[in-house]
Amino acid sequence: VVQLQKGRALVEVAEIHPENNVRINQDKVSTQLMKPGLYDFDADRGRILALDGQGMVQTGGRATEVKGDHALRNLL
Repeated sequence: VVQLQKGRALVEVAEIHPENNVRINQDKVSTQLMKPGLYDFDADRGRILALDGQGMVQTGGRATEVKGDHALRNLL
């Protein structure tokens, strides 16, 4: 688990296994990285972008998938 409090982080996942639980937390939002790919996290703007790959974003008791060049905004 990595906690991103402010700023941006670019995360590249080259290999991931089903037993792995790789998470990036931003405030009350938790993103589990599920497939290899490139992910852009911006804590200042409340944005998560999956440039490639697949992640499961959990916020407010709700889970939303983000994958393949799609973004979730205004999460924080």
